[in-house]
Amino acid sequence: MIAVCGNRCDLCPRYQATQSGDPGALAAAAALWHRVGFRDHMMGSAEMACQGCGEGQGCGQAHACPYGVLECADARGHDHCGLCPEMGACARVQAMLENTASQALRCRVLADAQEFTSLDAAFFHKRENLIQAKASLN
Repeated sequence: MIAVCGNRCDLCPRYQATQSGDPGALAAAAALWHRVGFRDHMMGSAEMACQGCGEGQGCGQAHACPYGVLECADARGHDHCGLCPEMGACARVQAMLENTASQALRCRVLADAQEFTSLDAAFFHKRENLIQAKASLN
């Protein structure tokens, strides 16, 4: 399950906790999101719940994608950025990937090894995920 930006929703602790219906797992994900700086406050269950990208929501947020990739892909008729011939030169994608790299460095320090492994698999291989998703269609 590849998001528009290349995140692996199926591997995301937040998405997995929502899908499991386990309030304890959702609370643990909320604590992790706050600790690593994904959010500036502790989120409650309703705010933390994530159904994945779609319907104008980026990364399970109740607002548009901060990089505009969701809206751009929708406007171009692409399921994900990997299908866009401009991906390699796209300023939106480059900004997203640069931010992702800095998030990975921060998470490596602030998350324990198991948490980092989970975050790494879900979020920190966007480019590779997009390339692989495109290749699987050919």
